[in-house]
Amino acid sequence: MGTLFKNVSWSIKSVDDNNPIPPIQKPRGYGGVAILWKDSLNHIVEKVDDGSERIVCIKLNVKPRPILLICAYMPCRGTKHANEEFKDCLDQLHEIIVKYSGKYTPVLCGDLNCDLINGSTTSARQSWLKEFIETSNLKFRSMPLTFIHPNGHESSSIDYILTHDSINAQVYNTIRLDMLHNNTSDHYPLLTEIEMELKLKHQSDQPIKPQKVNWDKIDISKYEAELTTRLDRNPIDYTADPLAIEKLLDIIKQSQDSVQPLWQSADARHKWQLVQQEVRCGEEEDRQIRALESSKNTYSKASGIIATAKDLEMEAEIGGKNTFSRQVLTTPLGPDCVVEQNQQTLHSYGANSAMRNKTGRSLREKAWKVP
Repeated sequence: MGTLFKNVSWSIKSVDDNNPIPPIQKPRGYGGVAILWKDSLNHIVEKVDDGSERIVCIKLNVKPRPILLICAYMPCRGTKHANEEFKDCLDQLHEIIVKYSGKYTPVLCGDLNCDLINGSTTSARQSWLKEFIETSNLKFRSMPLTFIHPNGHESSSIDYILTHDSINAQVYNTIRLDMLHNNTSDHYPLLTEIEMELKLKHQSDQPIKPQKVNWDKIDISKYEAELTTRLDRNPIDYTADPLAIEKLLDIIKQSQDSVQPLWQSADARHKWQLVQQEVRCGEEEDRQIRALESSKNTYSKASGIIATAKDLEMEAEIGGKNTFSRQVLTTPLGPDCVVEQNQQTLHSYGANSAMRNKTGRSLREKAWKVP
């Protein structure tokens, strides 16, 4: 079952579970009952061991009243003891419903192998099943034919969903699913909706670890003074007040919060983070200002190009002029400092770059680098 469905739990039985035939001689399984539910509902589902291999039950702890969900596969006709087995299954179902009737509302579904709607004559098993339904206060809604004969024609209604009379108003839209392309069974599935209130599983159900106070970082004398002041200001009658302990704990907690370091309180820790963020922003602004001042002291702006003092010395050493066409470029050097675009003949301010590029179209890289 786990290979067919993911994130699903189940309760399942097979009709030949108790067959005494050795496993190597057992025929291929031909029938059984199963109830499946999502893993997210495990906290409201409880398995029940009652019933034979043809009956499976689970408890659903829902509101306004828990439900006992029963799935049954009744014996079919054609064998010598078919009616006796059918009657025995009805007796088991009756006992299960009576057993849990004090707390749980029964819902019975499955292949009952008995047509309660069609046919002009009444068989023994029809009489027994109708009596069982009436005795158990169960109801069902008339459905189209649910069984497909081997000849390919729909022949009978033998599949039902029976709900207790007390929740009949909560049952909606019981329908036959006859348009499922992947249905390989000779039965049509049935679908019904029952209104109920589910209890969701919350994170709060998990145990909460209390936050410890780091007393090594708390001024004990200040804490004692704060606690004494609060107790004097709010006297507690420990003999007559039923909430005395709760009030005392509140005062202790308030005293701790008032003297613990700033980083131990959640709210204060958030404020501390905001302060640190503002400090980092201020440091970044100071860094940018210092970088700008440094760039102003290191570089000079000449005819739209930045040159260093060392570049001017190198120009004097090589003598003469090395002319080349300047690239059109705009490069930010820092806050509010941009090299403007132009196109002109320039002196060689970067001898090394000019020598590497004989065409003279590149400038010395460091003269354009952002500090």
